[in-house]
Amino acid sequence: WFSQTDECLCADVVDTLTVDPALLLIMVGSVMFLITFLGCFGALRNATCPLKMFLVILAVVFLLQIAAGVVGYLFTDKVMERTEKLMMKAIVRYREDRDLENAIDFVQKKFQCCGVENYKDWSQNPYFNCLDTNPSLEACGVPFSCCIHLKNQTVHNTMCGYGMQMQKEGLASKNIFTVGCLEKILWWAKNN
Repeated sequence: WFSQTDECLCADVVDTLTVDPALLLIMVGSVMFLITFLGCFGALRNATCPLKMFLVILAVVFLLQIAAGVVGYLFTDKVMERTEKLMMKAIVRYREDRDLENAIDFVQKKFQCCGVENYKDWSQNPYFNCLDTNPSLEACGVPFSCCIHLKNQTVHNTMCGYGMQMQKEGLASKNIFTVGCLEKILWWAKNN
């Protein structure tokens, strides 16, 4: 029924839908509203059927959370591999989607990181790669969200990441964050 291209299109659509935070928040909010409505309605009307449904749904959600935690723990390598792939795909598509660009910039500023493994991951993006044939002004650079900003700095230099991939890590670390976001996010998740 499906060809190889159909599978790729389906995977791209699923990846796009899972990355879209607005859609995710709307879906989660709607489900939460329905669940809490059942509980409130059942409690206000002393109706046992909605209260039983509320109890069953909460039990299922609790069991799913436990199962997700166990699966995540057992398949940590697979989860990490998939997460790294999704993050690299996001870096490649950085300039294609404004929402994705803002999300990546937010994460890099918040966690003070750059790229997935390190700042050189930005060479995977067509605008930032270091090929001699790349006509982009941002060639061999990183986004401004990777830059280290001074505390008293009120105007941010959006060109501060230009040419940083050509510098060695020691020199680059004076101007940009060189640690990858995957490591920083994992550290944050473990500590929180």
